[in-house]
Amino acid sequence: MFKRRSLVTAMLLLLPAALPLRADTAAVVTAANNFKATLSSSQISTLQISYTAANAEAWTNLPGSRNGIQLGTLNSTQLASALTLVQTALSDAGYSTFAAIRAADDILAQSASGYGSGNYYIVFTGTPSTTSPWLLQILGHHLAYNITYNGNYVDPTPVFLGTEPPEYTDSSGTVHEPLGTQRAAVAALADAIQADSSVSSVAKLSGTFSDVVHGSNGTNSRDTNFPQAYPTGTTGRGVLYTALTTAEKTLVQNLIAAYVNTQKSDVANPMLTHYYSDAQLAQTYVGYGVGTSGTASFPEFPSGTSTQHSYLRIDGPRVWIEFVVQQGVVYSSNIHYHSLWRDKVADYGAEFGQASTSDPGALTSYTFFSGESSLGSENYYLTFSDGTPFSYYTTAFSPYLYHYDMGFSYYIDAGDSANGAYLYDFASSSFWYTSPTLFPYIYDFNLKAFLYYYRDPNDSTRYTSNPRYFYNFGTNAIITR
Repeated sequence: MFKRRSLVTAMLLLLPAALPLRADTAAVVTAANNFKATLSSSQISTLQISYTAANAEAWTNLPGSRNGIQLGTLNSTQLASALTLVQTALSDAGYSTFAAIRAADDILAQSASGYGSGNYYIVFTGTPSTTSPWLLQILGHHLAYNITYNGNYVDPTPVFLGTEPPEYTDSSGTVHEPLGTQRAAVAALADAIQADSSVSSVAKLSGTFSDVVHGSNGTNSRDTNFPQAYPTGTTGRGVLYTALTTAEKTLVQNLIAAYVNTQKSDVANPMLTHYYSDAQLAQTYVGYGVGTSGTASFPEFPSGTSTQHSYLRIDGPRVWIEFVVQQGVVYSSNIHYHSLWRDKVADYGAEFGQASTSDPGALTSYTFFSGESSLGSENYYLTFSDGTPFSYYTTAFSPYLYHYDMGFSYYIDAGDSANGAYLYDFASSSFWYTSPTLFPYIYDFNLKAFLYYYRDPNDSTRYTSNPRYFYNFGTNAIITR
């Protein structure tokens, strides 16, 4: 199901200054329009398609045709402009990965048809805009960058990165490893966990992995299974991050960064801050699956197929990363790699599937909000079962919650028996925890103390705002946040 928020642009004016705005949308839109200016009208109609869920989900990691304009059909001026757009949208690392994956496909083209660096595509799903949602898709064999721009907000997932061969030598004798950064991070983490007897058995996943689990595995190998059904519960998901050693925790963060840093720093840094937060990491699991050799092995220069089926994943409240070793397709006596980064909340900018209760971005599906009264236009008033008012809020920006007294926060369901919630409060740059039976008591993870949120003395159904008043039980003092 497709849902588009018509009020986003106007509400951006209400965002607190602490909200991490991202500033490269205008640069990408300029580069996109510059590219369009080099094309004919018929080429533009191929490049730019309607902003629908079906179009967004039509990518695949397999070789073959796709939506959008094929790089191999462009003249030199058009191709240079297209590559400038890709460079503008991605970090240096992300662009280098894009270029190396395309070059690897040229190696395959020497032995089989249907491959080559010209068989990569750019598609604008929607009209490039600095105010309205649209999707820049950079697609091809073993490659999918799906970057949603919505005003100053950018969500870069899902991302698929793969390569065959796993490394190659160019005409100058230089060795290239397209997924070298990602593979090295995977190998370091897998080796460390398997060598640690205190966690290795818990981290080991059941079954044999032939591919990434949540890739473009829907109809016609497209992403039509979105929103994906991720693992739940506390068993069978691997080992919790909190059970790892300090060194192992660093390796987990390094692996997350290997994918997130394919994006521009003003996109990547806020995402890493969120993924690395205590609240997120406390619910993040690491799991591995063994290969044909009996271990999860990801060597720098693989030979043969003994590492086939080796698998590693990171499974957090938001972050989902998979890396798997497969038998080669063109070079079947060797292996090749598939990998995936998804954001369980923000894939495609959280613009699709919002009415589905299986979607982590659908705020009103959570039991925290049970008993809310709809006021229309995605505005609500909630009184908890004990009579305590939560007061007025809107879910128009789900998974961002706008509370008309507290302001903007990012909502993460705690998944606990108390129906609790983690809230990233943008005004204080702090994570909070509360629940229907706890509110207006809030635990502030930055202050490491419980707070009591004071009501508006002139309206018992509302809470203080501008400034917000709290009683800090850690210091026994009234504070503002």
